[in-house]
Amino acid sequence: MRLLSLRRSAALALTLFLLAAVAAFAPASSSANIIVGIESNGELANNGTTPEQQATALDKIRDEGATLIRVNISWNFIARGCDGQATEALRDNANPCYDWAQYDSLVSLARARNIQVLASVTRVPDWVQKVKPAIAEEKKPFYVGSNTMQFNHTVAEYTAFSTAIATRYNAFSPYGNIKLWTVWSEPNSWTFWQPLSQNPTAAQKKLVPVWYATMYASAAYAIKVANPSATIAAGPTGPNSSIKPVTFIKAFQKAVLPKLPGTSMAQKRRYLGAWAHNPYPFVYSPTGNPSYQGRSFPSPDSLGIADSKRLFALLDSAPVTKGLKVWATEFGWETNPPDRTSHLGVKLANQARWIPEGFDVLDRTGRVTLGIQYGLTDPTDMNDFQSGTLTNAGVRKPSYAAFQRMVSTDVS
Repeated sequence: MRLLSLRRSAALALTLFLLAAVAAFAPASSSANIIVGIESNGELANNGTTPEQQATALDKIRDEGATLIRVNISWNFIARGCDGQATEALRDNANPCYDWAQYDSLVSLARARNIQVLASVTRVPDWVQKVKPAIAEEKKPFYVGSNTMQFNHTVAEYTAFSTAIATRYNAFSPYGNIKLWTVWSEPNSWTFWQPLSQNPTAAQKKLVPVWYATMYASAAYAIKVANPSATIAAGPTGPNSSIKPVTFIKAFQKAVLPKLPGTSMAQKRRYLGAWAHNPYPFVYSPTGNPSYQGRSFPSPDSLGIADSKRLFALLDSAPVTKGLKVWATEFGWETNPPDRTSHLGVKLANQARWIPEGFDVLDRTGRVTLGIQYGLTDPTDMNDFQSGTLTNAGVRKPSYAAFQRMVSTDVS
């Protein structure tokens, strides 16, 4: 597979439909190592998604040229009927309290199309922590506990489920083998890790990375035992979240080492296969904003696509993460139109230019092994991120052709 470079003049960014230029793209100078993927949970894995809807979305993803999907696995949906079960019993994927149907279908359909699956397991079932503080309803699935006893209970249940799901989709599964995993999603974000303030206290900044390191080490061990072929990544971290990724990663590096199984560094690193990061640049190009000295964000502790080398240096500063490959697990640009109200919307032509350019920038680092565009079809909810390459009516944006032409069928 080869990426097609988008090194073009500034005038190209002003061309709304870009299609004539797409046909003239020249090949990059070296073979691409990056795997190109799409995340589209709304069409693949939202509660109640049918196999027919999944098949339609996967066909579109395949036709657009992607060979990987990232799926946020809803633990709370699969295990919604498991209240009262012993933790040990929940390690068994055959436990009848589990409802695997939606994911069995998705993994099977993806395998039939030669599309890999990257699984991120999130969302705590209500029964894990029945007593919660007064938090917004949409944040309750991300509540992991307010004290050590509560949190340790969440980790125990999450680890049991990690064993079950990694066994369900291991190398011997009739549905398909999920080889790529992350533990949770954006644990440095108040949106996905509760309780965490939008503007966290010093105590939260200190505690949350340590708690996440505990969850990671426990779940990664469970996944690896159940599926030795699995590669597990820490994160993904959010690019400009409540706890900035630089702060979070530094604390995680210190906390995780004694928690990982094994006595030697080599043994411990067996359970840490990559670092996953969501390098959204939001409204800026993949090469950053000149006003921020070429960074993606004003804060030097935030990390977008343009800041990949800074992420590599940070990982290399600690033996436990030194040399780790990086997964760019989620990035994209919301477009205006259709969302004319969001300050995050960019012109259609900019999205069309920046998606392939983003993959190109990441690929040229030689260290990012996969990249995932966020969105296939725009959601009908205008409050959601309108970053697909198709409108919610199924009309192709200019970025569809750019994305499709970015990937060729040349496998030499």
